[in-house]
Amino acid sequence: MRIAILGGGVAGLACAHYLAKAGHTPVVLEASGWVGRLGAPIEHGGLRLDGEAHLLRNTDTALCGLLGELGGLGRVSWRMTSSAVAVGDRHYPVSTARELIRCLGLNRVDRVRAALGFAYATKLKRYALHLDTVPVSEWLARIFGRHVYETCWRPLLESRFGEYVDEVPAYWAWRQLNGYQTGRREVFGHLRGGASWLAERLRRKIEKGGGEVRLHARATAVETTGTHVGVEIHGSEERFDSAVFAQPPGDLAKIARPRLARELPNLDVPYQGRVTALLVSRRSLGSQYRTTLVGRGLAFQTVIEATRVMSSESLEGRHLIYLRGDCGPHTDTFNLPDDVLGKQAIDTIKCWFPAFDPAAIEGVYVTRDAHAEPITLLGQLSRRLPTRIPNTRVLLCNSAQAYPRRVGWDADVTLARETAAAAAAVL
Repeated sequence: MRIAILGGGVAGLACAHYLAKAGHTPVVLEASGWVGRLGAPIEHGGLRLDGEAHLLRNTDTALCGLLGELGGLGRVSWRMTSSAVAVGDRHYPVSTARELIRCLGLNRVDRVRAALGFAYATKLKRYALHLDTVPVSEWLARIFGRHVYETCWRPLLESRFGEYVDEVPAYWAWRQLNGYQTGRREVFGHLRGGASWLAERLRRKIEKGGGEVRLHARATAVETTGTHVGVEIHGSEERFDSAVFAQPPGDLAKIARPRLARELPNLDVPYQGRVTALLVSRRSLGSQYRTTLVGRGLAFQTVIEATRVMSSESLEGRHLIYLRGDCGPHTDTFNLPDDVLGKQAIDTIKCWFPAFDPAAIEGVYVTRDAHAEPITLLGQLSRRLPTRIPNTRVLLCNSAQAYPRRVGWDADVTLARETAAAAAAVL
């Protein structure tokens, strides 16, 4: 059967890969000139670099399974890393729960309560889906105390979620806290070639399996009947046996024609945007892989030195430093010119890492993603988007369906596998 895949990100490509393996003919329709969703790789001194830091977790079983099929497991290097929180002019290691509690600068009573809160959240509370309907502010204040919440957690949440901070479910915080395991360090992996390699290898597999990947193919209308799905591309309708929408769900509502539109659930999912500045440097920034900057009004809240995981030798001795700024696509920060954001990125490094010499920076590259991550709101489980739009041959496969999983490549691959199975069942 011939199935349209609207969107050439990892989720769409992986879904097409699984459909081709099952004997179907997927046709990936990507509006841009590049597969992988985030555009062309950055060219610097003969190197091809990702505009965003894409690292693997040692729990990414679905992604590793896909890499095994693609012959990519040998391209992954795993490293034990460490993280820090920067508060004022001090940097505190926070790779374990004990380090995180120590860095908070609490008095003895609050420190004991924080330790008990961590123990409760990570050791005793093993089932937490009911926290989907509990505000994160209420839950964190209850287990850590109001003072700890207001001085430590509130600034972090505000920088992460902005105007939605009071609508975030406690389940999100519980999942984050369970990332800290006493006595254990983080383990991350780097895929040599990054997002570009993964997208191109999937593209080759799809085409080898009889499918198609079309670039500059923007779908401007989608309609469904009992026997097929019509997709309008460049003003002409093309018929498919089914269609998978692998873009932000709100975009489907914009192009759905009457019969399909009548069947659509509420697809109004808020997304957090992100600006990323990549600094290519001849010097390392420090010993930490990730540093979270705590403060209000910051253009960038997270600094990631990717070469703590990937080898700088493969980059001819260069180091990759990514600065992430979570902000809505409607905000002033998101819409600042590249040169202004680049200058703010360098100023951020000079302020928070005074020992680093900015003269070592060879280049600064700014990228934007208006749909970096769906914002999880209270009661999200009860509003989870369906895999298949009822009474149609249209299916959904996007990051808005990942919850309660963590958003990322692993969730994309899991969703792609599930959606491919559902699409085959429709036929």
